[in-house]
Amino acid sequence: MLPYWPLGLLGLLVAAAAGQYLAAVAVGLLLDVLYGVPVGQWHFLHVPFTLLALLLCVLHYFLSAYFREAGSNRL
Repeated sequence: MLPYWPLGLLGLLVAAAAGQYLAAVAVGLLLDVLYGVPVGQWHFLHVPFTLLALLLCVLHYFLSAYFREAGSNRL
């Protein structure tokens, strides 16, 4: 499963974009457990995939709320 991390990342992105927040965070946690802490300059991020999943979920939530506003003249 190690060489397929881009597919796992794609699954995380699709789950977050579809509004499946729990699935996105679960995939992020699974990827973090499988790959561990990154090496190099990003060593301080202990759970980078989970943080990415949370960031994308929050971004999806607020953007969908922005575009759902009723009565506004925004596109």
